[in-house]
Amino acid sequence: MGQADFRHLNRDGRWLGWRFSNVTVDGDGRATLTPLAAGPGVAVPAGEAPAPAGVLKSGSGALWWSSPATGTLCRIGPCGDDDTACAGPELVEPRGLAAARERGLVWLADPGLSRVLLLRSDGSLVQAIGAPGAPGGPDAPPGTLSGPSDVETDARGAVYVLDPPNARIQKFSPTGQVRSAFWRRMRVDGLVRDPRAITSRAGQDGFELLVLDGAARAVFAFDETGAPIGGDGRPLDLGAAGASTAICAAGRLLYVGDAARNAILAFRLDGGEPAFAGTVPGYAGPASALSACADGDVWVLGAGGTPVRLAASGGFGTRGAMWTGPVSAREPQLVWSRLRSKIDSLGEHSAFRIYVATSRGTDAPPVDPAAPEPFGPPWHALAPNVPAGYIGAEPAPNLWVGIVLSGDGRGSPQLSQLRVEYNQLSYLPLLPRIYREPSLRETNRDDFLLRFLSLVESFMDDASGAIASLDRLFAEEGAPPEALPWLAELLGLAPAEDWSVAKLRRAVAGASAADALRGTAAGLRSSLIEAIGGVAPVIEDGAGAGIWIAPGAASPDDAGRCCGGSCGCDRACGCTVDGERTWIDSDDARLGFTTYLAAVEPYGAVLDVSATLDHTHLIDEDRVFEPLFAETASRVSIRLPPGALTEEREAAIRAVLAREGPAHVSFEIHSAATGGRLGLAMLGVETVLGGPPPPAALGGAPRGRVGQGLALGRAATL
Repeated sequence: MGQADFRHLNRDGRWLGWRFSNVTVDGDGRATLTPLAAGPGVAVPAGEAPAPAGVLKSGSGALWWSSPATGTLCRIGPCGDDDTACAGPELVEPRGLAAARERGLVWLADPGLSRVLLLRSDGSLVQAIGAPGAPGGPDAPPGTLSGPSDVETDARGAVYVLDPPNARIQKFSPTGQVRSAFWRRMRVDGLVRDPRAITSRAGQDGFELLVLDGAARAVFAFDETGAPIGGDGRPLDLGAAGASTAICAAGRLLYVGDAARNAILAFRLDGGEPAFAGTVPGYAGPASALSACADGDVWVLGAGGTPVRLAASGGFGTRGAMWTGPVSAREPQLVWSRLRSKIDSLGEHSAFRIYVATSRGTDAPPVDPAAPEPFGPPWHALAPNVPAGYIGAEPAPNLWVGIVLSGDGRGSPQLSQLRVEYNQLSYLPLLPRIYREPSLRETNRDDFLLRFLSLVESFMDDASGAIASLDRLFAEEGAPPEALPWLAELLGLAPAEDWSVAKLRRAVAGASAADALRGTAAGLRSSLIEAIGGVAPVIEDGAGAGIWIAPGAASPDDAGRCCGGSCGCDRACGCTVDGERTWIDSDDARLGFTTYLAAVEPYGAVLDVSATLDHTHLIDEDRVFEPLFAETASRVSIRLPPGALTEEREAAIRAVLAREGPAHVSFEIHSAATGGRLGLAMLGVETVLGGPPPPAALGGAPRGRVGQGLALGRAATL
């Protein structure tokens, strides 16, 4: 098989020369359907179109929403502390909400009061703007409000008020002065005749006020002076929406509540065709209010009156197209052989199809991204969801490539690489010469053999690719999620069904190190922490590990020498080591510096038969010179902090012990009790060291000391 000549159609994550319709290139250079917000799976029965209302996630983290039916304004604080109606002025029909420039304040439009109110977090009134008046149409006196239903603000604090009874939008200063020039400029072009809703966004050239006009069934964009952006307001046709009820802008997308479809639709604001991007998955129901947050989340207020959060990511558009060309070469008799693509993820919720066209001229074949079939004749379609195929057209110097991406809103193809090969003979040179006639460059040749060999080559490429990527299955960081359970079983792990992919990946990555510590206290502790959710247990053997004892006798070589500062004297006290070290509770004693804990014999002292206590022998004759407490050497105690031992955690601990505990060791599980048990306490678990008690009176008895000179009941009180 000869060496193939090829050209990549994208390099370094860039798709130069490509045109996109409802397709986005992500940060990794992968082409996907336009990302959309996604709901939590809420379904609300369809009904009458809800009355406009308001919902807002303020910069302080508080969530506000209005209820026109009950005349209340509700708020949930950043910590979820206020789920009640706010106190304040009596509201009649609260609707639209907007964040004020001052932190913690919100603007509220109330058509029942014919006013727009500035409210604090507790609902108390700060300011009211607008003068109530009877409807007078677009020529009503400036500043008059007859039924304001929506409100927006800009970065300078200016307030934009939608007044449907007067079919106009007015602008007010932060202090409430009307800016009549705004509406005069907006009405010059006659674009707005029946304003239904407003929203705003930060566009490329600054503030943009987006106005939904019911008569035109379109959205128009205006700047802060009232002038239409682009001269024509950059109209966005909402023909896909049957009955628009609410709008909000989030980045380059406009979300529209559609009462006819009982759904939320997404439209692109970048001017591409078609403008319709798709339906937001995970939410089915009407929308009386929509609001976008700075983090990309969208809040929707449905018919039930409870706000629902739509996550910033998780959804995708339902259909998109991308195309490029001409891809040219210098050879006039160029034969385009194969096209290869790399699809990183193709789940059950997405699909794609590749189209190609060749020509001797430079005239591009027609493309209609809004049509059901964007690539008609002379485009040639490869099989659906096939990443590679044989082009097989007549020799021509120019090639065009088109791709249609589709999905159900919950997934998208992720196209990361695309290349074309030319003058490729596939496996043809490996066959007898009789199969190589006529020549590849002859126009009267039969392509059947080349197409058949191309199909075989595709199968071989798939097998070769799977073999080449086998090493990924053994790499904990690069293994695909579906390979992790198999890899965990190979490493002897027993993952639970509820383990997340991240937790399973960590367990696989640390399996080798964990196996080296299996059966040790450190390994057991690590496994227990992982099993019980981060709570650190205390593991003790039965010999009494953790008992505090005074150090034993010094060696004979130390007798008569200076203490070396062990008593805290900084070698200045002149005292000598007398063969017995004790703990001294002095003013400058520091644990770990001037005092220390002695090690314990793991199995206790070794006694002979002469050892007696109150005329009673401590051991039997047949156990002479055996360590005391040898029978407890294989007993291990596991203690958790007070209140941490639950039935679920105890079951998890026993499961770990059954799997990893040494066979000759018995275990006891306890919950540590708080208290001050000197000599048996676990520092940091059941005991906190504190300072000594002060004297009861000035010049009273000195505080007790543990160590030299201790007389329980006289010099010290425990």
